[in-house]
Amino acid sequence: SLGKGSYAVATAGQKLVKTGLAEHLDIFFSMFHLWFKDMLYFLYRKHESIVFIDQLDFISRHARERSAEQWVAYMGFAAESTKKLRSNANAQLCLEQFLIRL
Repeated sequence: SLGKGSYAVATAGQKLVKTGLAEHLDIFFSMFHLWFKDMLYFLYRKHESIVFIDQLDFISRHARERSAEQWVAYMGFAAESTKKLRSNANAQLCLEQFLIRL
């Protein structure tokens, strides 16, 4: 039986494919990679390097919810997902695996 989280991930993946956004997933993963990097920049007080500076308030509230090691791992998940897409993996499956690992 699927839990609430699994159901939400599956639903998100299905909606993405149905709306045609799946062809832009590489950009989605790149944006997440930058977002996770911004969390690291905040943790290491390198605010001048933050890409999403307009989101500094949100970043400041949430960056400490994970360790630096976790943010780096999340960056790796995003990069790995991009690599899978480039190898012609199923877009919905790539997205679902990425979201489950977070």
